[in-house]
Amino acid sequence: MFNLKQAIEIGLTMNDARSQDLADAAGMSQAALSNLKARGNPTLTSLYLLAGSFGVNLSHFIMWGEYGK
Repeated sequence: MFNLKQAIEIGLTMNDARSQDLADAAGMSQAALSNLKARGNPTLTSLYLLAGSFGVNLSHFIMWGEYGK
């Protein structure tokens, strides 16, 4: 099962970035990003924005969320 929080944490670690950096790059507030991480039920648009913010395609971002399962 896809784990959004894990995918975000892997992306942040690989890019030596902070959550605020990601929120800014994705064009969302820190609160919106926190809500996405807490709910774990993002829209497809949100997934594309997050993946693009890390400079990867959606399938790669999803792979991060499936890693180790």
